[in-house]
Amino acid sequence: MLATGALIGAAGIGMQFYFMMQVPGISRAEAVVRFFSFFTILTNLLVTVGYLAPLLAPGTAVGRVMARAAVRGGTLVYIVVVGVVYNLLLRQLYHPKGWAKAADVLVHDAAPVFYLLYWLLFARKAGLRAAHAGKWLLYPLAYLIYTMLRGAVVGYYPYPFVDAAVMGYARVLMNAAGLTAVFWMLGLMVVAAARGAAD
Repeated sequence: MLATGALIGAAGIGMQFYFMMQVPGISRAEAVVRFFSFFTILTNLLVTVGYLAPLLAPGTAVGRVMARAAVRGGTLVYIVVVGVVYNLLLRQLYHPKGWAKAADVLVHDAAPVFYLLYWLLFARKAGLRAAHAGKWLLYPLAYLIYTMLRGAVVGYYPYPFVDAAVMGYARVLMNAAGLTAVFWMLGLMVVAAARGAAD
C-alpha cells in the first residue's frame, strides 16, 4: 500500500509541475516558486515522503520519523483539509481537461482518500493526545505567514481566500481563523479515532 500511495503522489505532483511550467506570462523560476507555494503541493509532497521514507529507508532517522503516529496523524489532517477545501471552495473556479484533469483528481481527490484508507488500516495510532491537535496547527500557520509575506512583496496569492490585495487583511484573517478552527477540530477527530482504534 505504501508503494501505491507513493505512485499516486509522485504522479500527481509530477503532472501538476509539468502543467505549472506551461503557464504563460511568468518565468520558469517564478513558476517553480509558485508551484511550491501551494498548500496542496506541499502537503502532497509530505504525504509522498511519508510513504517512501518508511518503504525505502525504514531504519533511517527520516524513515522512523515519518512512521511515527504523531506525524501520520498530522499528515492525515493536512491532506484531508486539502480535499475538503478544494471540493467545497475551489473546484468551481478551475475546470481542467484531459491530463490536467487527471492531475487535479490525483492531488485533490485520490491522495486524500487513499491516505485516509491507509491511516485507518495500517498507520500507527497509539499515543496520540489532544495536545497533538494543537501542535499540528504549526504547519498551516507557518504556511499562512509565508504566503502573506510573499504576497505582500510580489502581489501573488495562491488561493483566493488569502488574497489580501482583493479582500483586505481583515477578511483574510477571518478566513484564516475559520480554517485554523477546521484544522484543530479535525485534529481532535483524528485523535479520537486513534484512541477508538486502540481500545
